[in-house]
Amino acid sequence: MRKTSTWIIAGLGLFLLLFTSAYADEGGQKEAEALLETMHMDTVLSQAIDQVMNIQARQNPSIAPYRHIMEQFMKKYMSYESLKPDLIKLYTQTFTKEELSEITGFYRTSTGQKVIQVMPQLMAQGAQMGQARVQEHLPELQQQIKEEADRLNQAHKQQDIQNKPAQQR
Repeated sequence: MRKTSTWIIAGLGLFLLLFTSAYADEGGQKEAEALLETMHMDTVLSQAIDQVMNIQARQNPSIAPYRHIMEQFMKKYMSYESLKPDLIKLYTQTFTKEELSEITGFYRTSTGQKVIQVMPQLMAQGAQMGQARVQEHLPELQQQIKEEADRLNQAHKQQDIQNKPAQQR
């Protein structure tokens, strides 16, 4: 569960960064906020939290009795209102005021709105594809790790033999 949560949270972070970023001055804060509003970040984050919870519930049904606690926690720390000041800071540190305005302009177009609408599904599907790919080839990874562990153990044994005084050999 911990690995899955880490991947999901990392995916959520990547998702947020893919939508935009910002190095604008103080005046860029309004543009950054306008961008977040145009991107419907409140809805996007709410849907992302729901997706995280659904994935967690499918992967680990034993958490069902605690789901409401997990949802409250996620809403407390991952909600738009909770993250908004940090997101504005992130965007204004990454983009100029003019760049924020241009990005906002794009997201106000029908294509930009489609990107906003489908990005959560694309990110979730991409994460599932990645996880399936790793699972499909997990035996190969396990074999490579075993071979390396055997090689390292053999090297340690050789080093131990070399480090022993000649009398003890």
